[in-house]
Amino acid sequence: MPTVPEGVTVEVDPNAPAEGRASLKVTYTGTEPVSVTLFEVDDLGVEDCTIFYQARIRSKDIEGQAYIEMLCAFGGGEYFSRALEQAVSGTTDWRASHTPFFLKEGQSPERVRLGVRFEGSGIVWVDAVRLSRGMPGANGARWGYVGAAMGILAAIWGPLAGTWAPRGRGRGLVIGMGAALLGCSLVLLARGVMLLVSGAGYDAYHGWLMTGGIGTLVFGPLLPVVRKRYREAEARRMAAMDMAEAEHPVDEER
Repeated sequence: MPTVPEGVTVEVDPNAPAEGRASLKVTYTGTEPVSVTLFEVDDLGVEDCTIFYQARIRSKDIEGQAYIEMLCAFGGGEYFSRALEQAVSGTTDWRASHTPFFLKEGQSPERVRLGVRFEGSGIVWVDAVRLSRGMPGANGARWGYVGAAMGILAAIWGPLAGTWAPRGRGRGLVIGMGAALLGCSLVLLARGVMLLVSGAGYDAYHGWLMTGGIGTLVFGPLLPVVRKRYREAEARRMAAMDMAEAEHPVDEER
């Protein structure tokens, strides 16, 4: 275990871990901000990628805020990444926390320190600690593909609905495709909301929210309009049939 600052105690707590058999209980009795290192990794041997520090944390009687922190040491100094948007305050239950560090080409950390930072006194439990690697821009690229796919399908569906619905053509295809696009958008939006509420990082939830939210706002209002156009087309067709029968009545059999 790395050396801890004054006023800090770290112990293994078997009571109510987030997963497994125990968690780390970190207690700070001071008043000044302090960083507590829990794990150190030397010579990680990676570059030109994003490294992610993930953990689950809960708190008790935190004055101010506390959050997970990753420190990466290079020849020119040490730089930090902090999950400020997922900070805990007061007393909270277990929640997910996540912070990335972006490494450029040729930039490889000599040491990575994983821990928690206190802005004031209190207790934080840390569990399910993970250090993982992702390719640069992987999340953005992935959601770029999802957004592009939704955009292509919307570009196909829009002209079909605009052309066929007033004529009453292709009702099953147009309504079914629109309903499928709306359903997919709602699923993506719900997933994004769940990640946001659970305390996941911006990088984890924003793609789900953006893609699902835009799709819901587009297809939600349009689908009822398209259904209405089909009903109007059917009404016109029935009116035309009634008019034709009135103009050319069929002789009854004698």
